Amino acid sequence: MNDTTSTTTRAQSSSSATAKTNDDDKQQLLLEPNCIFCKILSDQIPGTKVYEDDVCLILMDIHPIRPGHVLIIPTRHYDNIMDMPPTVAQHMMTLAHQMTAALTTRTSTSSTTEQFTCHGTNLLWNNGRAAWQTVMHAHLHVIPRQKGDGLGFLWGIIRHFLSLLGILPPANRQELDRLAALFRQALLTQQSKKST
Repeated sequence: MNDTTSTTTRAQSSSSATAKTNDDDKQQLLLEPNCIFCKILSDQIPGTKVYEDDVCLILMDIHPIRPGHVLIIPTRHYDNIMDMPPTVAQHMMTLAHQMTAALTTRTSTSSTTEQFTCHGTNLLWNNGRAAWQTVMHAHLHVIPRQKGDGLGFLWGIIRHFLSLLGILPPANRQELDRLAALFRQALLTQQSKKST
C-alpha cells in the first residue's frame, strides 16, 4: 500500500480525520525538509513563539541583535520576498506594525513587575545571500531599540553573527520565554485596541 492509499484509507475513517489529514498533507507540501524555520513550524525543533496565524509566525530570535529581537516568518516556505504573493508580504508588514506598536508601549504583565521598554524598532529584511540572508526562508526582523543604545546595537550585530557561527552561545531559552510572554500579552492588547 503506497502513502497516498494509506492516507486516503485513514482519512475515510471520519470526517474530522479527513480534515486533519488533508491539512497535514497540505502543510507538508508547503515546507522544506532542511529549512530550520520549517522545522520550527512543524514542531520538529523548538522555537519560542509569540504569535501564530494561518499566514505568519512571530518567534523570538535565538541569536538576537538586541533583547526582544523577533522574527516574522510566513507559515509557507518562500525563499525570499520575490517568491511570495504580495498579500503574504503585506501581512508580514502588518504584523511588524502591530509588533512595533506593542513593543513601543511600555509592556508589563499584570501579575508581575516584569517590564520591557522599547523606544523604537529597526525592521530588517535581508533578501538573498548578497544581502546577508543566512536562512533561506523569508523572514522579517523586528529589532527593539532603546535611546542611546548605539554601541550596544553595534556589539549586538557582532554578537549575532558570532552566535550564528557557533562561537558564542544562543540566547537563554528562559529569557526568550519570559520576553515572549510579555510580547504576547502586549500584542493581544494592541490587536484588541485596533478591533474596538
